[in-house]
Amino acid sequence: MSVRNASFEIYLAWADTTLTVAPEQTALQVLLAAGVPIEPGCQTGGCGSCATEYVEGDVIHKDACLTPEDRARRFCPCVSRREPHRAGGLITAPRRSLAYRADWRRPCDVRRPVTRR
Repeated sequence: MSVRNASFEIYLAWADTTLTVAPEQTALQVLLAAGVPIEPGCQTGGCGSCATEYVEGDVIHKDACLTPEDRARRFCPCVSRREPHRAGGLITAPRRSLAYRADWRRPCDVRRPVTRR
């Protein structure tokens, strides 16, 4: 197993849930299996349809669509992974709200509990 393909965790702040991404999985596969409403798009890191905001973590960006400014707070879970040599996990905070689809792409404040609608 390559160090670059080590397993890592994603913490969903809005659901107070930690997901584990195995070396053979993508973060997108794990997020979709957990019910996070993400548009999968091309699944090669070229379109940005699945770009998701994150609050904290060291991301290995493997996409070809996000700008350096976008990469400061967004990652493409179809191809990107978390830096394996760092402590902690990747904290992502899209709100799960099918009724208000735009809301789930905004990060929530992890210092306060999220109020469900």
